Amino acid sequence: DSLNNKTRSLATLAEKLKTERVPLLQKLNEIQPTISVLPREILALVFQYTCPPHDFDPIYDLKKLPNPSKGSYPQFILAGVSGHWRQLVFASPRIWTSLDLSLTQDVYLKRSNILRCFLTYSGHCPLSFYLRFVMYNNINHLVHGEIDHLFYEHAWRFRELYLLYPPRKWVKFLPQLSNLVNISIHCHDVGDPVLIPNSCSRITIFDLPRAVVLELSYLDVTVLSLLYVPVDVATSLLVQCPNLVRYRCRLASSPNSRDPSKLPQHPFTLPHLTTFEWETSEWPDADGAVCRLLQMPVLQTLCWRGSQGGWGILYPESYSESASCLHHLPSTVSALLLSHIMMDREYQTALHYLHDNPIECL
Repeated sequence: DSLNNKTRSLATLAEKLKTERVPLLQKLNEIQPTISVLPREILALVFQYTCPPHDFDPIYDLKKLPNPSKGSYPQFILAGVSGHWRQLVFASPRIWTSLDLSLTQDVYLKRSNILRCFLTYSGHCPLSFYLRFVMYNNINHLVHGEIDHLFYEHAWRFRELYLLYPPRKWVKFLPQLSNLVNISIHCHDVGDPVLIPNSCSRITIFDLPRAVVLELSYLDVTVLSLLYVPVDVATSLLVQCPNLVRYRCRLASSPNSRDPSKLPQHPFTLPHLTTFEWETSEWPDADGAVCRLLQMPVLQTLCWRGSQGGWGILYPESYSESASCLHHLPSTVSALLLSHIMMDREYQTALHYLHDNPIECL
C-alpha cells in the first residue's frame, strides 16, 4: 500500500508541475527571440543565406569588376551575437568559402587574420577567393610569412581565384592549384612565365606585358577573356584553343612581333564558339586574319568593336574584311553589337545582313 501511495503522490506532483510549467513556457516565449529556438540545422541554413558566395562571373565578360569589399564580413557579425551563434558560425564551413579581400601594406596583418579564419573554418569545402593587392610590397610572400603555409596546405581546395596585382610569389604558386577551374589574374609585374594550371577552363588575363610567356592547357579552355594583352598573343590563343565557347578580346596592346607569318595562314574553325568579341587593334594584319580565316558555325553573339585607343576607329586595311565578316555570319547569330564603327559601308553591310537574318538583340 505504501508503494501505491507513493506512486499516486508522485503522479499527482508530476501533473501539478506540468500544469505550472505551461505558463512559464508561455512567458519564456514572450521574452526570448523566436530565432533562438530554431534547430541548429535551420539556423545554419539561415547563416548561409546571410553570407552568400560572391558573384565573380562578370569578370569573365570583362564587365565592371566587383567593388572592393568595405571590410564588413557578416561571418564575424553573426559570431558576435552570442556564444551559441559563435559556436555555430565556426562550425558552418560553407559560409567561409567565398572571400573578397583587399590587402594593403598598412593593414596586411589584420587582413591576414581574416584570411586565416576563412582558410581554417571552411573545412574541406571548395574555395573562391578574390584578393586585391594594393600598394603591396611584400613580394617575398603570397600574403604574409605567418599564414603562407595555409595556402600551400589548402591549395587543392581552390576552385576560383581572382588576383589583382599579386606579388611575384603567386606565379610560382599557381601550378600547385591542381583543382583550380576559374582564374583571373592581372599579370603586370608578375614575372615570366605565367603558368596557368592545366585544370583551368575559364581564364581571364589582364595587362600581360610584352615578351612574357603565357602557358596553359589549350584543349581544356572554354572561356577566355583578354584585356591589354599583345594582339599577336590574343590571335595565337584564339587559334590554339579549339574548344572555346566564349572568347573576348579588348584593348589589345602592341604585338611582340609584327611578322605576318606568325599570324594564322589558313582557315580555322571553332565549332563550339557561341560568343565572340573582338576589338580592332593597331596591327591591321591581325584584325584581317581574324576576319578572313575564323569560322564560327554556331555563333550566337558577336561583339565587334572599333578601337577606342589612340590609333583610330578602323583601319582601312581591315575595312573590307570586317565588312565581309559581318556579311557571312552564320544564321545562328541572335545578338549583334557594333561599336565605334563609323563607316557608311560598314553600316550598309550590317543592315544588309540584318535584313536577311533575324536578330533578337542589336
